Amino acid sequence: MDHAVFQTLSDTLSDDPNARMAAELRLRELLSMPEYPLSLCKLTLARECNISQRHSAVVLLKSYIDQQWSHKSPKFRGPEPSSEVRGVGVTLYFTTHLDWPDSWPELFDILLAHLKTGSADEVHGSMRVLAEFVSKDVTHLQLPKITPVLLPELLRILVSEQEHSEAVREYLSPIFSQWNDAFIAILNKRTTDDPEIEVAEWGLKVDIIKCINLSIQGFPKLTSSYILPVLSSVWQEILYLRPRYVSENIATNGDISGFCFQDSDGDNIGFESLLLVQFEFIQIACRRRKLTQSVFMGRDGHPGILEELVWNALSYMQMTDDQAETWNADPNQFIADEDADSFTHHVRNAAQDVLATLVELYESQTILALNQSIHRNISTSMADKASGKDYWWKAQESSLLAVGLMTSYLCESIKRGTPSPIDVGALFDHLVLANLSEQNLPFLQGRSFVLASQFAPILPLNLAVQYVSAAVEAILKAPSAVVKVSALKALNNFNRHLDKQYIAPYQRSIIQGVAPLVQITSEETLILIFRTLTTTAKVDDQVAAEFESILGPIALDSWAKYHSDACMSGETMNFFDTLAANPYMNQFLSNRALPNGQECLKILIQKDVRQIAEWRDAASGKSGTDLLIQFIAKLLDPSQSESAALFVGDLVAKLIGDPYTPGSSEGCHHPPRRRKATFFHPVINFLDTVDVRGQNGLHIVLTAWLLNHADFQGLYHQKVSAIALTKVFTSGDPRVAVIQVKGDMILTESSRRTTRSTARKAPNQYAVVSAPVKIVKLLCADLITRIEEETHSGEFDDDESEEDEDEDEEESETEDLKDWEGSKNHDRSVLLSDVLGDDGKEYYGEAEDGDELEEVDPDVLADPVYQTNLKKFLVDFFCSQLHSPGLVHCINELNDAEKQTLSCLLKN
Repeated sequence: MDHAVFQTLSDTLSDDPNARMAAELRLRELLSMPEYPLSLCKLTLARECNISQRHSAVVLLKSYIDQQWSHKSPKFRGPEPSSEVRGVGVTLYFTTHLDWPDSWPELFDILLAHLKTGSADEVHGSMRVLAEFVSKDVTHLQLPKITPVLLPELLRILVSEQEHSEAVREYLSPIFSQWNDAFIAILNKRTTDDPEIEVAEWGLKVDIIKCINLSIQGFPKLTSSYILPVLSSVWQEILYLRPRYVSENIATNGDISGFCFQDSDGDNIGFESLLLVQFEFIQIACRRRKLTQSVFMGRDGHPGILEELVWNALSYMQMTDDQAETWNADPNQFIADEDADSFTHHVRNAAQDVLATLVELYESQTILALNQSIHRNISTSMADKASGKDYWWKAQESSLLAVGLMTSYLCESIKRGTPSPIDVGALFDHLVLANLSEQNLPFLQGRSFVLASQFAPILPLNLAVQYVSAAVEAILKAPSAVVKVSALKALNNFNRHLDKQYIAPYQRSIIQGVAPLVQITSEETLILIFRTLTTTAKVDDQVAAEFESILGPIALDSWAKYHSDACMSGETMNFFDTLAANPYMNQFLSNRALPNGQECLKILIQKDVRQIAEWRDAASGKSGTDLLIQFIAKLLDPSQSESAALFVGDLVAKLIGDPYTPGSSEGCHHPPRRRKATFFHPVINFLDTVDVRGQNGLHIVLTAWLLNHADFQGLYHQKVSAIALTKVFTSGDPRVAVIQVKGDMILTESSRRTTRSTARKAPNQYAVVSAPVKIVKLLCADLITRIEEETHSGEFDDDESEEDEDEDEEESETEDLKDWEGSKNHDRSVLLSDVLGDDGKEYYGEAEDGDELEEVDPDVLADPVYQTNLKKFLVDFFCSQLHSPGLVHCINELNDAEKQTLSCLLKN
C-alpha cells in the first residue's frame, strides 16, 4: 500500500498531463482504503523523499482529515477512520512537536492558512497549535521570521466583527490591559539623540496606533478605559512634532534638511506617516464624545485642547515645499491632490479632515477657535513677510483654505443676519483682494480666487462681477497653470451661484479662453475644463450657439476619444447633453452626431436586420452587414485601449442573436441556441476574409474578445461570451489555433503600479499563448468564480453584538462614524446587490427622479442563454473535453489553480 501511494503521488507531479489525470483517478480509489492515511503519514515523515512528494502527502492528509476524520467536521464525507488511524494522529502531533521546524517547514504555512479561512473551528485549532509551538518551540532566531506574518492575522482576528461577546470576554479582556499599558509606554517614549532609533520608534508607533484605531472601532466597550491615556500621548506628540514638521517641510526656503530612511521596500519613511495615523485617532476619539468631550472642551474651569488643536491643524495644513514644486510642474496632480475625494493622503489632507470633524461635532466652538487662529496666522505671516522670509504666504493660504471649508455655515449665518464668528468682510477687504494681484505667488493668488467664488451666494454684486472679470482675465493671461486652474474652479462656482445676468457679459470671453485649452491639457485638468464649458454654455443659448463650430467638434471628438475613460466620458456626455438641449444648436449638432450612433445601430438590428444586410453602399459596394462588421472590428482593434469596446457587446449580441445571420440563409428557421451554434463557422469564415488596415479580421476580433472577456458587464453578456467561447474551442478550427494572444502576467519587481505615468514608463509584461489555451484559462476562471460565489453565498451571517449599559450610545456613535465615512464617498455609489435581483437576474433600478428605467431587453428574456446555469454548463463542458486532444494539448500551459480546477472535476 505504501508503495502504491508513493507511486501515485509521484505521478501526480509528472509533466505528462495524461499521467497526472490517471494518478488523480487512482487517488480517488485509494481514498476508500483504511491503510491510505497511514501511508500518507509515513510518506510525510520519510526524509528520503523529496520535498514535493512530502508536501503533496501533507496536503492530501489535510484533505483526508477535513473530510473523513470526524463527523463533526463541516466538510465531513465519511467514513470515519479506524481507532488505529486515530492513534497515528496522536503520534503525528508529538512527532511534529519534536521535529518542527527542521523536518516540517511547511507546517507553519498550513496553520497560517487555517487562520485565514475564517472558519471558527479551524481558527481555534490553529491558534491552539501555534500557542503550543510559540511557548515551547520557537527560538529567538525563528521569531523575526514568524511574527511579521503571524501578528497581522492575529490582529485581523482580534478586530473581526464576527467575534462573539463571550469570546471577547474570555480571550481578549485578560490581555488588553497588558497590551495597552505596553502600547502607551511606547507612545510616551521619545528618542531624540539617535536619528535611526527615532525613525524606528516612529514606525513602531504607526503600527501601534493603527492597532488602537482598529480596536476602538471593533471593541468600543473594551477599549473605553484606554482612550484618554492614548489621546494624551498622541496630543503631546502632535505638539512636539509641529515645529519640526514646519522647519523641515514648510519653512525650508528651498533647503530641505533632516534625515531620510527607507524601509525594506525602498520607500522613504518619516514622521509624516505617524502624523497621518495620529490625526485619524484624533477623529475617532472626537466621536467618543462621552469619554473625550472634557478633553476637547475643558471642564471645571480648565481649558480644553480644541483651540490649540485648531491652530495646530492650520499649521499642518500649510503647503510643503515638495507639494508646491510638484503642483507647479503638474497641474493635474494639483487638482487630484486638492480634490475632496482624493486618493492621495498627505498631512495637509489629514489636518483638513480633523478640522472638518471638529466642526461637525463642536461647530460654534471650532469656528470661534478658527477665527482666533486666522488672526494669529495673519499676524505671523505679515511679520515673516517683513523679515524677508519666502514662505510667509503659506500661513495665509492655509487660513483661506480653512475658511473655505466653513463656507456653508458662514454663508447661512450671514443670510440669516446673525453675527458671523469670522469677519468675512474684513477678510476680503484686507486679504483676498490684495492677494489677487500677487502674481509671483500663484498658490496664494489662486486660493483667493477659489475662496471668493465659494462666497458667491452672499457677495455684493459689484464685488462678484469684479471677481468674475478677474477670473476670466487670469484664464486668458495668467502665466501660471496653477492660477489658470484656480480661476477655472472659481468660474464653475460663479456659474452655479450667481444669476446668469452677471456672467452673460463674459460668456464669449470664457468660451474663447477655455475652449482652446481642450487641445493642450489632459486628465484632471481636462475634466475641470469641460465642467467650465458646460456651465458656461448654459448661460445664454444664443451666445453658445455662435460657437457651435468650435463646441460641436470638441463634444464629439472628446466623446470618441475618451469613451473608455469612466470619468471623462461622464463629463463629455454632460457637455454633449447641454449642447443638444440648446434649441439654437440642436440641428447643427445632430448633423455632426448621426455617424457615431451605436445605440441607433443596435435598435436598427433589433427592428430589421434584413434591410441592413440588403442595403449596399454606392461608393464601396459593400453591404450593410459588411460595414457593420467592419465597424465592430475597428472598435475591437488591438490598437484601441483595453476598454474601447466596453459597450459594443449589446451590438454584437443583437447581431449574433438575430435570425437573419450573415453567411446563412437558413438562420431564421432555427431556435436561438442552435442559431448561435451554427453561426460560428460562417462568422469565422467571414472574419477571416476581412482586412482592417492590413490586419486579419478574425485575429482582431478574437484577440480583443479574449482580452476583454473578463470585463464583460452583466450576467447575460458573461454567459453569452462564455458559451460562445466553448463553441469556438470545440470548433477545432486551425485558423483559431494559430492565433497568439496575451496570457498570464509575468511578475517582476516593477509589477506594482502607483500612477498612470509610472504604468506608461514600465508596462506589465505578459506571456504569449495560443487562442485555445487562453479560452481554457478564461473558462477555468469563470468556473472558479461561479464555484466561489456558490460556496460563500451563505457564509456571512450576522453575529450578536456586544450588549452593555452603554449600548445605545455606542450604536449611535458607530452609526455616526459610518455616516461620516459614507459622506466621503460618491453619492451615487451602488452595491452589486442593487444591480442584481435576489434570483441573480439583472434589472436597472430607478432613475433619480423616481421613474422606472427600461426593463431588461425582451430579446434577452426570451433567450434560453439567459436562464442557463453557467457553472453547470462549464462543468459539463470540461467533463466532455477532459480527454479530448484539444484540452490535453492545452493543459501543460495552465497555471496551478487552473489545473487544480480540472483535477477537482475528476474527483467530484
